[in-house]
Amino acid sequence: MGRWYGLSSHVLVGNTASAVAGALATIAAARSQLAPATAVVLEALLADGTLAGRGRRRPDGGFVRRSCCLWYRLPGAGTCGDCVLDDRAETGDRPSV
Repeated sequence: MGRWYGLSSHVLVGNTASAVAGALATIAAARSQLAPATAVVLEALLADGTLAGRGRRRPDGGFVRRSCCLWYRLPGAGTCGDCVLDDRAETGDRPSV
C-alpha cells in the first residue's frame, strides 16, 4: 500500500501497532476481565516480530507509538491519541518519521 501512496513502511507499521493497541484497549474496556490478557498480548507483539519496538505502554497504561502518523500535519487536526510528539517531554523519545 505504501508504494501506491508514497507512505513509508515505517509509518504504516507504526499505524498498525497503534491500531492493534487501540483494539486491545477497546477489548479491555468492554471486558475488564480480559484487561490483563490484552496487556500481555500487546507486550508480546511489541517485543518480537514486525511490531517489535514500534511503541510502548505509558505509565498510565496507555500506548505511545515510536513513529509519527503525520496526523498533526493536517490543518486543524491536532495530534493523535498515542502521539509520540505529545509524549516527548515526559520520556525524551524522538519520533521516527
